[in-house]
Amino acid sequence: MNAPAGLQAAFVRSQNGVQGSFHQSVTFPAGSYVLNLKAAAQTVEQPQPVQIQVGGQTVGTITPSSSTYQSFTTDWFTVADGSHTITLTAAGTGTHATFIDQISVERVDVPDQAVLQNNGFEHPAITSQNGVAVGSGEGWSFKNNAGRIRNGSVFGASDAPEGTQAAYLQTLNGKQGEFSQSLIFPAGSYVIQFQAAKRTSFGGQQSFDVYLDDQSIGSFTPGSGSYNAYTSNPFQITKPGKHQIRFVGTSGTGDNTAFIDDIVITPNP
Repeated sequence: MNAPAGLQAAFVRSQNGVQGSFHQSVTFPAGSYVLNLKAAAQTVEQPQPVQIQVGGQTVGTITPSSSTYQSFTTDWFTVADGSHTITLTAAGTGTHATFIDQISVERVDVPDQAVLQNNGFEHPAITSQNGVAVGSGEGWSFKNNAGRIRNGSVFGASDAPEGTQAAYLQTLNGKQGEFSQSLIFPAGSYVIQFQAAKRTSFGGQQSFDVYLDDQSIGSFTPGSGSYNAYTSNPFQITKPGKHQIRFVGTSGTGDNTAFIDDIVITPNP
């Protein structure tokens, strides 16, 4: 395989009980960072995990699952001003190598408050005749039967409580809609507040779960066609970092839809 940048790349592997490694000392200003890199497996059948450390602190372990270079990002780490050594070490027992290229240091600015982009699903404006935008919306990723609606859409929803557009989660043909957004959180305790309603013009009852990464922080079943306020369970962010908020439909059969708008992350006293 060709290196993604230039003609050469690094590799690490284990041989005769010795884990290969390479390192470099880097001068950091005080702050929070991640490392970005690309890596590929010599053989997919016997991948070689790689441990990544900064100043002796493990900030990630990667295991490429493809012989084509993939992008990886470490966990966040915080360092004091000065020189710190970046070390990459083979962490498995096999002799097959992992190839590594394009390592870069990215500084991450921690905001004072976690803020969602486009929390009311207003952007971009929906211009379709039926008032529906499937799988689109600034700041958000949509999956399966999920998207955005404007007031007066074919879904027959109540007017959005914030602006004129909202999101929808639909179960259809056994597939549950889902939408998500990743954002940076300062350390602290939080809840997610939002408004939700059910579709009353057609179909059955939609329920949905809200997640922080893979942690469920609440299950909800809107019981009215009018929007009502809901609040997730509190959750704790122990150190600054990037996390994903997800809304996932949970009804398994039928044609069921819920509408969601005005999602706000609020500190929990």
